[in-house]
Amino acid sequence: MKALGLGWLFRPKSPSVEVTSYVPPESSPWEKIDLLVDRHSAIPDHHFLPKQRQMTPDVKEAFHTEFPLANSFLLHHGRGWNKALFYNRTPVILIHGAGMDATTAFDKLAPALVAAGHPVFAVTVPHNQWAVESWCHYLGAAIRHVKTMTDSRRVNLIGHSLGGIAASMYTTALRAPWMSHYEDREVDKLVLLGSPRAGFDAHLRFTGINTVAFNRDDPRKNYPMTWTAVRVGWVKVNTKDLSLVGGYFPAMCQITRSWDEEDPIPDEDTQTRMTYYGTPPDKSSDFDAPGIETVMDAGGRFIERLMASPVSSDVKLFQVAGTYPLPDVPPLYALPNDGYVLRESAWYYHASEQVTFQELPLNHRELVRARSAVQLIIKDLEG
Repeated sequence: MKALGLGWLFRPKSPSVEVTSYVPPESSPWEKIDLLVDRHSAIPDHHFLPKQRQMTPDVKEAFHTEFPLANSFLLHHGRGWNKALFYNRTPVILIHGAGMDATTAFDKLAPALVAAGHPVFAVTVPHNQWAVESWCHYLGAAIRHVKTMTDSRRVNLIGHSLGGIAASMYTTALRAPWMSHYEDREVDKLVLLGSPRAGFDAHLRFTGINTVAFNRDDPRKNYPMTWTAVRVGWVKVNTKDLSLVGGYFPAMCQITRSWDEEDPIPDEDTQTRMTYYGTPPDKSSDFDAPGIETVMDAGGRFIERLMASPVSSDVKLFQVAGTYPLPDVPPLYALPNDGYVLRESAWYYHASEQVTFQELPLNHRELVRARSAVQLIIKDLEG
């Protein structure tokens, strides 16, 4: 049995961080949701399109707004989190992917982990399409908060998709100047679910996303266009602010990387090739596309820098790849993939890392919801 101090009884105190709590309904997977606001944070500001507002009821209630400030994030507490600590279990922190929040992403996984006896927490970032450095900053603050609350020296991390990229970054030496550094042996196990550690380019292969994302207001369509203009009737409509390079989807630019050498785009697929490589400068096509090189430049070629930064050698790393298509997305690759992310990208690693590769016949969304995925995650945590 774990010997606990009194830290878990009280909120950690900091001269700059304010904590307020919201208790959601009994139907929620969360016992409570803390809003953490750092009044002296150096984190850069962010800005929203209307469709990027927070819409999940308990998330809106906890943030007190649909458009949270950049110096705030949510820390969700799984039910019975403090009771689980008495069984010597390491706290588990979940971080969701782009376009999601902790409630929509982990409504299956969190209760399953709680039922297995784990003390569970989860992060919801204020802007679910913003820069990876910001996500990493929120995760670091959550880790420090949880360690203080639980009197734990280490935590386990589970990241889905973009959340896994943020968790990976946190355990490397890669940092922006305003970010805190990783402390040795702070993370015991890191489970990555469909996280493109070597980048992805599915959004530039799926031209149909432009029809879905050609919308400013609907949160169900919180995706970036890959076209900066599109012809509607006789007029070309400027859609740059809805696009990857419009400034509202920086994380998607950051994790973009070309896979066309390994998985070429067919020569006969003219529309996809123009979307991927860029449209002619004479503006003769029905749409304008900047092309993948411009998108990668807009993201500062972040994923290339992350690929050069190994996860700390003290972290036990589990990289889970899916190999089943998404029902609402046409096949984008010939190589094994989960509908968005290539298996080879999800399995990218450094020789210095303690890594276990795992594969499930699931699509990108199922990796965080399907029973077989949940069982594998519990096995990884308890092995």
